Amino acid sequence: MGEVRTLYLSHLTRPLAFVDSQAVEEVFHGLLKGWDARGGAPKDADSAVIRVIAGNDGYRIECAWLSQSRRFDHKVDAACALIAELSQALLEEYRRLLCLHSGAVEIGGSLVVLPSHYDAGKSVFAACCAARGHRVFADDVLPLVSDPRGGDRGRALGFAPRLRLPLPDDLSGRARAFVDSHSGPASARYRYLKLGDGHLAPFGAEAEIGAFVLLERSAGSEPRLADVGVGEMLRHVVLRNFARDLPASAILTRLYRLVARARRLRLSYGNAEAAVQRLMEALSDRPGGVGTASPDRDTLLRRPTEPPAELPMQPGCYLRHPGVATMEVDGETFLIDPQDRSIHHLNPMAAGLWRLFAEPTSNDEALSVLRAAFPNLPSRQGEADLMQLTLRLRRHGLLLSAEDPPA
Repeated sequence: MGEVRTLYLSHLTRPLAFVDSQAVEEVFHGLLKGWDARGGAPKDADSAVIRVIAGNDGYRIECAWLSQSRRFDHKVDAACALIAELSQALLEEYRRLLCLHSGAVEIGGSLVVLPSHYDAGKSVFAACCAARGHRVFADDVLPLVSDPRGGDRGRALGFAPRLRLPLPDDLSGRARAFVDSHSGPASARYRYLKLGDGHLAPFGAEAEIGAFVLLERSAGSEPRLADVGVGEMLRHVVLRNFARDLPASAILTRLYRLVARARRLRLSYGNAEAAVQRLMEALSDRPGGVGTASPDRDTLLRRPTEPPAELPMQPGCYLRHPGVATMEVDGETFLIDPQDRSIHHLNPMAAGLWRLFAEPTSNDEALSVLRAAFPNLPSRQGEADLMQLTLRLRRHGLLLSAEDPPA
């Protein structure tokens, strides 16, 4: 083993270890804001939560939750992976922390959360917001912390935002100049932005969530805004949440309250700068949350009132598990498994079949109802969809079958 350096961060009890990888450590230091760091003894590497190891084949990232190490050729790509694993390390230590895979920008004193898919342009959009003087709160991960008033606030992790390269061809004017003047470490894949206090919130900064915005990028299109229902936005947010030791029912209830209180928008756009301008105008015209659902209606989550009983079923029949909790919002259906560990979303067809399974129902009966409800659905497609649904529900313990072994 070559040169070993260890680094303690104030929010973690176990250190990071760098083995012959001082170049990655130097990049990593430059990507943090608000973190207290101190060096440790080389022997502390034995207890490291994450290791960065340099070798002839590049850099490797090792940690307990990875089945195999991750390898990178460039020091910036390795530092990027280290930041991603650092988020996981925080979850390992603070196991009841609830996080969203999302971007977030502070506009007008409250957060605009961007729970969009990976290629929707969240990072470039956030950079364009920063170019207009707004603080970036999250580039990829946004922790949620309980508010004394009963809600949740977003907390910054203090990681520099990362842009995928190449940058969009239509990025110009103020945003292009901003990116160029705040350029940080870069590789062939990524460029980080080096932002000051006015543009990047430090670790631990908190702000109330005012809006959720779904970004939909389409080349050449003008920016268009549309309101989004509580159920649809909740579906997107649920798909992007992660935690370690929180009950699924608590997660779903907290996310519902957040989404119901906030403004909910879909922003379709081609040019990120024009999209930011359109969003700023909309938030200025109608600031604050405009949720149409009551955020305190806990009755939305219907919990089982009786323990599962032994129910007679004929072979080939299905019955939904009586221990499953359900929530229905704006036509969107969410299920929580009997162990309160996971949240499952059902599309309209699956939700209809789920209601059917309130009583023992055979495969043929379910297929007959499905064909009546969707007469244009090809017969083989209907059979395949039904099979996939019942297999999925049974696999997660949501649906009972006479063929299942006794519990």
